Amino acid sequence: MNLNFEIASGTKVIFGRQSILKLGEECTKLGMNSPMLLTDPGLKSSGAIDIVFESLDKAKINFQLYDKVEANPSDTSIVDANHKFIETGCDSFIAAGGGSTMDTAKAVSVLYANGGKLSDWYGIGNILKSSPPLISIPTTAGTGSEVTNSSIVTDTKLQIKTTVRNDTMFANIAIVDSSLLAKLPKELAAGALMDALTHSIESIGSPKSSPWTEALANKSIELIGRYARKYVDDRSVEESADAISLAATLAGRAFGNTGLGIVHSLAHPLGAYHQLHHGTANGIFLPSVMKFNLPKMKKKYAEINTLLSNDTNNFKNQSELERAEDTIRKVDELARDIEIPKTLRELDITKKNLDVMSKDAVESNQVKTNPVPATEDDLKKLYEQLL
Repeated sequence: MNLNFEIASGTKVIFGRQSILKLGEECTKLGMNSPMLLTDPGLKSSGAIDIVFESLDKAKINFQLYDKVEANPSDTSIVDANHKFIETGCDSFIAAGGGSTMDTAKAVSVLYANGGKLSDWYGIGNILKSSPPLISIPTTAGTGSEVTNSSIVTDTKLQIKTTVRNDTMFANIAIVDSSLLAKLPKELAAGALMDALTHSIESIGSPKSSPWTEALANKSIELIGRYARKYVDDRSVEESADAISLAATLAGRAFGNTGLGIVHSLAHPLGAYHQLHHGTANGIFLPSVMKFNLPKMKKKYAEINTLLSNDTNNFKNQSELERAEDTIRKVDELARDIEIPKTLRELDITKKNLDVMSKDAVESNQVKTNPVPATEDDLKKLYEQLL
């Protein structure tokens, strides 16, 4: 555990059911006269964010709607949104949606404030100017993007997922209202939930992990262990939806300070080359990567075992290794219970692009914060295991 650490101050969080009704008021406080409201077409047509429109209308906020956000947002879609932002004379951003919507808003804000090409700002800490105000409103529980200072984008020319990251990219406010999850499709709820669990487990394994971040991650794991199955079964139930919303935001705050690991290194190329849902990809890889990391993570996996369930039977007779292995089993069992595919083959993904995906994976920043060093060959073998 790292006892020398720094914590980013980050985003103000307004948490609670019906907290979305405060949106118009918060826009006024931030001086947002003409915000661009970003969302995706499916979410808009579902009616899930009608309450967002109502809150803005009630406060007489003159917003401009941009509902063309892509899943796994590309650099070209971000350029398009930036053009619309300029053309309509907007002065700020509201992102209502999943991680793709919030990542799009953050990337557009960087491009608008700093100019140039989006690729000029790839990487960590390269941004020169502060972004316009941003309010993030998650409509899934998983990505944690509402409280992170980064955006994941797909470079269409290079065919890679890459990161734009800087402390200027934190949303000013995150409104986390679990009532917005009620209409979330079951398969998306399951994938997003596994994204949150992956964030917490990878954060704990990072060399940048600290008592602060581990407290956040452990609480997130505990909430997921207790409420995951109930939540995926019915997203409208208040108790479980609140718990998983909180788990996702806590995990976001944790990994925003620690970085992640090779589950994300493996998942991102699948989004770039096969358009696989990010959280679902994480859920497929997490048990196998935990086995890969077991030599360095035995103690920490053993410690989080009881967070995933209340089953403490025979713990007195189990070794640390046995408890750690049981933790991996419980993660795998949870993924199966919420119907995450066990292999990539189940999703008709073949060995096409295997070599280039392995190369892209090993070049990702997440490799640097994985507890066990991983080579390109290691990552290729993990792909092959799940094909």
